[in-house]
Amino acid sequence: MSLRLRWLLAGPYLGLVLLAAAYLAYRLNFQPVNSEFAGLPLILLAEPWAIWLDQMIGTASGPLGWIGILAGVTLNSTLLYLAGRALERLH
Repeated sequence: MSLRLRWLLAGPYLGLVLLAAAYLAYRLNFQPVNSEFAGLPLILLAEPWAIWLDQMIGTASGPLGWIGILAGVTLNSTLLYLAGRALERLH
């Protein structure tokens, strides 16, 4: 049970991130018309860090805005993994 709870918390989140990224890629490649909100699920999964990290890195506007989203997703998944590890130690 050493890695079980860690991935029980982080696994579904990473699955949702992959699903949101696949949806974004599908919309941009096969249905580019009216795909303004195709990245919204990915942005919501990166909250609350995405906007703050974009501003801290200095990429809030422009083509490098995806860096904050990537950093937010990475930070959220890392926090979930570490929370699972802490819960395993309590058990």
